[in-house]
Amino acid sequence: MGLAHLPTPLHLMANLSGHLGGPRIWVKRDALTGLGMGGNKLRKIDYALRDALHQGADCIVSGGAVQSNSARQVAAACAAANIPCHLVVFEGRVSTISEQYHTSGNALLAELFGATRHFRPWSPHPNAALEELAADLRASGFTPAILPYGVSNAMGAIGYASVVAEIAEQMDQAPAAIIFASGSGGTHAGIAMGCALALPNTQAIGFDIDADPERVRRDIITIMRQAGALLNHDFDTIQIDL
Repeated sequence: MGLAHLPTPLHLMANLSGHLGGPRIWVKRDALTGLGMGGNKLRKIDYALRDALHQGADCIVSGGAVQSNSARQVAAACAAANIPCHLVVFEGRVSTISEQYHTSGNALLAELFGATRHFRPWSPHPNAALEELAADLRASGFTPAILPYGVSNAMGAIGYASVVAEIAEQMDQAPAAIIFASGSGGTHAGIAMGCALALPNTQAIGFDIDADPERVRRDIITIMRQAGALLNHDFDTIQIDL
């Protein structure tokens, strides 16, 4: 949908590289994607939201923790696209130290962007709560589309592969590795697919932030297979590094 401001800059971390005495370390500045305070999820949302609108959705269901960056970006994108946004807000995902956690930052921004928030207790299967909310909306006569937890689905992963294409154009030689956080699987799937297509000698290394590597690995494989079906490309031989 062209919501994200791309390409984002690639900056050399000269001081850190010097401190470590060897490797050149670069940071891809995906916090600078622009819309709704920016963030890397806009790459996914650009593709997933376009697909949802193409399928005839009249509202969007997504969700995350109280201070979710992903939920904030979905709310901003829905405001820009002028489509109602319903967010499942999971309480108890992290321990809190102040009441401001519930009323400031991303929680406040999502509300200012016009999202309707539905509070639920945290579950290790967050997409089930999104499915339940979507079912309630359908029963009320709406046609919702789900942008899953982390916007991690096939279309989101295809959108995120663009980060690798940008890196390939911005660097004078292929990096040895691209290192990133891996949780809901979509970012990892997108980077792994992007490396396979644009930087075949670059390793995609995800750091599991959910302390559940087998579940994360399964989700990545599922998303890549679904994306491969859309692209008519086989990604089954890609190694998943966690």
